[in-house]
Amino acid sequence: MLEVFRAMKALDYEWKVINPYHVRVRTLNKMTEKYVKMSLQLYQVDYKSYLLDFKSLSGEKEDTDEEAASPLAPPPPLAPPASGPPQPTGHHTMEFFEMCAALIIQLAR
Repeated sequence: MLEVFRAMKALDYEWKVINPYHVRVRTLNKMTEKYVKMSLQLYQVDYKSYLLDFKSLSGEKEDTDEEAASPLAPPPPLAPPASGPPQPTGHHTMEFFEMCAALIIQLAR
């Protein structure tokens, strides 16, 4: 995991350690001025092999400690139906893939 932290630091990514094998990562997209977020989880496959799992967090609400501690909280009230289907707020897939590619390239150096 130390190599992952070094690569993220070289790319100016910000991260929060969830546990020793799981971090949440974000970086500011300079074009849109919005954060691109992902989750990284490291798995040991065998003695010398590891798997780094990338998960996009764009569009997901960040968990707070209160929400995590209260899984039985009632759901928020439903909003009245809008006229027409909901419009997407942005396209995050390419930003996520670019973030993943930059990290993979940095790890390969």
